[in-house]
Amino acid sequence: MTFTRITVRADPMGGVPCIRGLRIPVATVVGMIAEGMTAEEVLDAYPDLELADVQEALHYAAEAVRERAAARRVRFLIETAPARRSESSSARVVEAVAMKQPLDA
Repeated sequence: MTFTRITVRADPMGGVPCIRGLRIPVATVVGMIAEGMTAEEVLDAYPDLELADVQEALHYAAEAVRERAAARRVRFLIETAPARRSESSSARVVEAVAMKQPLDA
């Protein structure tokens, strides 16, 4: 998904994702919604924002969570690959011995 209302720049906010370069962090808007504020209340608190900004901030946060979960899954698979290989190899050995069959490479 392409985010047209989210900006990430070194200046002025040090790389923090903001809405349209307005120095309003995505995390601030998402946090306000998470605390129970309505989109209308967020817009009242930040008159420079539009409803589409709030919606895109929520989409951006959801995508960030998905990406983080995917990265964790990849790390888990990489870290546990040797253990999973040895477990499956051990299971093959036990099965072959139990069935009195030669091991295939």
